[in-house]
Amino acid sequence: MKIRTVTANIGKLRESANFKVNTQNNHINCLTSGWLRKPSLPIFANRRPLIKYSQKLKIMKKLMLIFICLIISSHALKSQEVSKIFTSKKATWYGLDFSKVKLIGSEGFTDALKIKNVFFSSWNNLIINEPAKYNLQLMFHKDTVFFDLSVVEKRNKLPEVDELVINNDTYSLDKSTIDEIIKKYNTKEKEGLGIVFIMESFDKPKRLGTMWVTFFDIASKTVLLTEKMSGKPEGAGFRNYWARTYYNVMAKIKKTEYLKWETEYNK
Repeated sequence: MKIRTVTANIGKLRESANFKVNTQNNHINCLTSGWLRKPSLPIFANRRPLIKYSQKLKIMKKLMLIFICLIISSHALKSQEVSKIFTSKKATWYGLDFSKVKLIGSEGFTDALKIKNVFFSSWNNLIINEPAKYNLQLMFHKDTVFFDLSVVEKRNKLPEVDELVINNDTYSLDKSTIDEIIKKYNTKEKEGLGIVFIMESFDKPKRLGTMWVTFFDIASKTVLLTEKMSGKPEGAGFRNYWARTYYNVMAKIKKTEYLKWETEYNK
């Protein structure tokens, strides 16, 4: 009886052990087969978004390259246009444009009507009547400089007399205003290089005359170069006193500024 009982117990233990082993093996097989059957879910679930991001990155790089190329080509084109200032042997002088000028300091400008009707023309004619003093060919390094004051003669009638004289010393023009002025020029010449001084202000308290030295393409009315410059007034009489401001600017252009511009822009 005891032998049979032991044998029966041993059999039950074997069956139990086999069941546990089989159960564990089945569990491992399920895990293993499950992992092998579905590899893409945990590992490659984000593959498509990564591909889309990579494509977007390539597109962005191409757009950036195009943008850089446009900037470089635009700069090269602008440089080529500005070089006309220095390569052209001829130019047309359009005079002093007082259409946007302000006379700062009421104590220095007591007769605005006379300034508009008399001195605007007088200051322009002074450059023509004294060619040795105001040598534009030498100043702008040109073989020939033509004169055409017809444009500024009309534009110098534009300022309102009661708005000419101010006491606000913060008045200033900007480059966009210069562009707008040149676009309105109706010139006799249809092509070539134009030069004009857009007068900004005569400032009595500061003893300063400020103007925009402007070079432009006559055909397209495009400003090639404009530089804001100032000169000190000096001399006897009202006309000569303020004429000295643009004379000093011209002297500075002839001495240093033209060559500096040529070095900087004619590349």
